[in-house]
Amino acid sequence: MKVLARIILLPVAILVVGFALANRGTVDVGLWPMDYAIETPVFALVLISASAGLVLGGMVTWISAAGRRRRARAATRDLAAARSEAYRLGEGLKRLEDEVEWREKADKPVLPAPPSANAA
Repeated sequence: MKVLARIILLPVAILVVGFALANRGTVDVGLWPMDYAIETPVFALVLISASAGLVLGGMVTWISAAGRRRRARAATRDLAAARSEAYRLGEGLKRLEDEVEWREKADKPVLPAPPSANAA
């Protein structure tokens, strides 16, 4: 996975650097409620806007996935409880099988020893 990330990240980094070099001109950014303007390079404005959109989009996605994460945690707890119950029932079944086997052995009649050949 790290190799794939590096294969993708390298061309993206090259494109970002190329974009920054090609768009070095400045632009005035007015902050609306105030009479204040900031002079900034175009590439900085675009990259900051894209980064802010990426972060906000990630936050919205993370928040919207909260229900799925909650259900997954509940399913994990249920699975652990079911496995524990299955193990407990399996152990109980083994004990019952051992008890049945022991009783079957105890119920068999004990046959007398065969007469020895030296008794004659």
